[in-house]
Amino acid sequence: WPKVRTGKQALVEALKSERGDALSASLFAVLASREALPDEALTDQERTLSPIRRSSPRFIVSNTYGTRASTVVIATRRAAHETRVSFAEHSFGPGARDDGRVTHALTWSG
Repeated sequence: WPKVRTGKQALVEALKSERGDALSASLFAVLASREALPDEALTDQERTLSPIRRSSPRFIVSNTYGTRASTVVIATRRAAHETRVSFAEHSFGPGARDDGRVTHALTWSG
């Protein structure tokens, strides 16, 4: 699926250039892309399917069908035996209404 291919490329670029909170913000930006794919990026069959065309952006906005949550999980090795995992989720309602954010972080040694 083209949106997955372009999303993977954007993920690689974000991982190359960002760290910490900036990385989390970049990853949420990748997930928030509302860019519809051009016809040439879709197969002949995909072009004829209305739901496929409507779901070509990574972030889908609709009152009846669409993105309801975007989640970013980042694991960071902080020391030789310490890892921190942060989890952030942004929830959305119909029409992309902001329904809030949740963040958690866990650190463990081992």
